[in-house]
Amino acid sequence: MVIVCIVIAMSEKEGEIMLPRQELLDLYERAESAYNRGDFDLAIRLLKKILGQCPKEYPALNSLGTCYYLQGRKREALHAFRLAVRLAGNNFQVHFNFIFALIVQGCIDEAAAELEEFLPGLMHDVLKARLLAAQGRSVEAKMLWSLVASSLQPLPAELRRVAVQRAEL
Repeated sequence: MVIVCIVIAMSEKEGEIMLPRQELLDLYERAESAYNRGDFDLAIRLLKKILGQCPKEYPALNSLGTCYYLQGRKREALHAFRLAVRLAGNNFQVHFNFIFALIVQGCIDEAAAELEEFLPGLMHDVLKARLLAAQGRSVEAKMLWSLVASSLQPLPAELRRVAVQRAEL
């Protein structure tokens, strides 16, 4: 996981508190280090500390969702991704994570609506194939998977293997 740090300046007028920039960066670095070591509990505590002071910090919400997901806490992951989507605008990674979490949680109609609205191209097709499979439409899912696989053919074998593994998670 690469935690993208976007420091959002918040107005005192709105009553929001902003951590000093260096403290925010330090917390992000510590959270990323904990994540990379597999210490998701520590990463979650650090991300929550960031969010306690900077509640509109959508990269922290997205990372929090990822940590929850990797711990098997799917509902909490979905909640964090849902909040991140509201704040992130058209951020591709946030929407991808949210749609994936919706599919895993069985929120098929909502996933389909988000998918059609936000994800173009290959990643759309990858999630669409997963969505079709989740809907029990296996023939259509397999057909779409074969199209996705053929579009990956120009990639080197290792990149193709990684892309297919990520899509099958």
